[in-house]
Amino acid sequence: MWTKKQRQRYNLLREHQQAGILTDEERVELAELMQALNDCEAASLAPANERKAQEIATLTMAVEQLEAQNHRLQEYLHERQTFLARVQSLVAELQAADRQMRERYADVLTLIDASPTHQAS
Repeated sequence: MWTKKQRQRYNLLREHQQAGILTDEERVELAELMQALNDCEAASLAPANERKAQEIATLTMAVEQLEAQNHRLQEYLHERQTFLARVQSLVAELQAADRQMRERYADVLTLIDASPTHQAS
């Protein structure tokens, strides 16, 4: 933990450094204090960093699952579109066959209307 005494010493050494009057011993001491400060900050941030790492891992898994679901849905959609195209083709084929049968029926009716037995009645 960073103490009040360390903070005061650090501030004094930084002032000396900025003024350009830092001795070699003070330079070493300042480096040590800076390392201690960095270590203290790292220790205090470690739990938050761990939580964030867990959040990232959880979100990464969720994204991977969603991507897999999306892939399966895209495959399904492609299958449904292929099926729909088949259905539309079959419907068009059935409509054409129906049209042909209606035309044949109309031809039969025309023959019946034109037949001499039908006209005699």
